[in-house]
Amino acid sequence: MNRITACNRELFIEKLKDLNFHGPVAMSGHQFMLYHGNALCIPLDREFSIAQFRFMLSEVESIVSQDEWQY
Repeated sequence: MNRITACNRELFIEKLKDLNFHGPVAMSGHQFMLYHGNALCIPLDREFSIAQFRFMLSEVESIVSQDEWQY
């Protein structure tokens, strides 16, 4: 049975970099993308589940300004 995935890790990191995130930076055994003093923890999985993807999108939406999010 194939696992349904929302996004692969490399593509998600690439899109975050388009939104001016920096990284990934390794700290304490985890990887983070940094944005103006905010840190978003990135799972080490090669592909994210839909639940993980939704959670990270909601976190990005709360970090990034509305103007940049609309871009």
